[in-house]
Amino acid sequence: MIKKILTLCIILTIASAAQTYDIYDVNGKWYGKVNGQINKSVIEKYKQNVGGSVLVWKQRGKKKKNIDESNAPLRIIDLKQDSLKEKIWIELEKYERAKICIDEKVIAWETSINSKISNDSCLSIQASGFVGTETIFLYKDMSKYQIFVATGMKHLKFDNEKVALGFDTHPLPMIGRTVREEDPKRIVSLSAEYLVDKYPVTNCEIVNLMWDSIPKIAPAIFTETRKNISNRWTSRKRMSKKGENCITQDSAANTVFLLQAMEYANQRSRQEGLLPYYHFSNTSIGMDKILGKGKYSVPYLNFAYHQEESILVTVNEKSDGYRLPYYDEWMIFARGGDLTNDAPWGDSSANVEHALEYAWFGAKESGIDFQNDSKPVGLLKPNGYGLYDVFGLVEEFVLFELNNPFLKLTNKPSCNKGGNYWTVLSHKIGIVDIGPYWKWLDYGYASPNYAAGMSGFRLVRRLN
Repeated sequence: MIKKILTLCIILTIASAAQTYDIYDVNGKWYGKVNGQINKSVIEKYKQNVGGSVLVWKQRGKKKKNIDESNAPLRIIDLKQDSLKEKIWIELEKYERAKICIDEKVIAWETSINSKISNDSCLSIQASGFVGTETIFLYKDMSKYQIFVATGMKHLKFDNEKVALGFDTHPLPMIGRTVREEDPKRIVSLSAEYLVDKYPVTNCEIVNLMWDSIPKIAPAIFTETRKNISNRWTSRKRMSKKGENCITQDSAANTVFLLQAMEYANQRSRQEGLLPYYHFSNTSIGMDKILGKGKYSVPYLNFAYHQEESILVTVNEKSDGYRLPYYDEWMIFARGGDLTNDAPWGDSSANVEHALEYAWFGAKESGIDFQNDSKPVGLLKPNGYGLYDVFGLVEEFVLFELNNPFLKLTNKPSCNKGGNYWTVLSHKIGIVDIGPYWKWLDYGYASPNYAAGMSGFRLVRRLN
């Protein structure tokens, strides 16, 4: 065991020492490479050679690209020197350009973001086409500060704030697979800090991040339904390029199994050098069970074929990485700070035109097949926290941390929240629909996540 730990330490040390940085001046002139670690003496050396601010660009195995100099809007972010003592988060969309300016001169900027020094106090940056976070280090008077950049995510910090959990029960009829049980609404105080995906995860994002897991051809042993779903992913892969950036308004993924969502979360964590949240191991326990806090048996369904029915999922409590939201967390995020209403558009007394400002409804009635891609994300109104499509686009996986409040889902690790674009605009008495009637969608609505159930999802990361 000790030998393994020493070996790991050596590997990490070598990897750290092998890091390469490029040095640029304010005019974009290249001054050479630095292999190893950046420290104050390296910064001071290049500052003297350059005669002004320097950009220390971390390669991360990729080539530096020029910032888009088109007439696209450039966001100006002015920061005070004193504000650098606190943790600063800047939220950007994919490909968005911004200019970060400090009210005093900066000696050096260090980052892996596509960037360019504008002057001795400003750095122009352009976000990538991937959802994730990057860090900008800046040196002033040889003191080192950090600025965090979140692309495609919202930074939410609750400081003893009032939030609503649960929902008010309503005597609603059962429709198809809809499950409504009692989870009394209550107001609690919350102190926590999160990063939350602004949009449901898209098809393009899954193809790019899970590229090596998606087969060229669906396994012949798959059932016809599984094969059709797998063929959709292989087709998307054939029409894409590995490492290709994704547009923000791509279609939301809606044919994802629970295990795939967890695997995607782990892969996104690894991409940013974070500790994955989920650990997978073999189990003989049946499917769909909560085995204890942070321990689940879930269906063994992903891009590959497995003889085993289930896989054991164990949560790593020390993880700083991405994960699915827990039930109460999703309820908080979906409400967007609203403590009174039943849904983003108010309640069931709202007219459908108002509801359609927040959610896509009526796909079934317009003849859209459920196997088609969803509408693009982010085209409608966000909620109070700036989160899009929490209703009416794709249902979203949520986990239960320990207890499941739905009687018909007792001991099940997950359910689907939010409703989807198959929600019907009109209800005919006596007709049972797969999708719910739009007036019945609110924060309490949930549909069961059966063993082979597919859904969409968004990820969160707790920062404290």
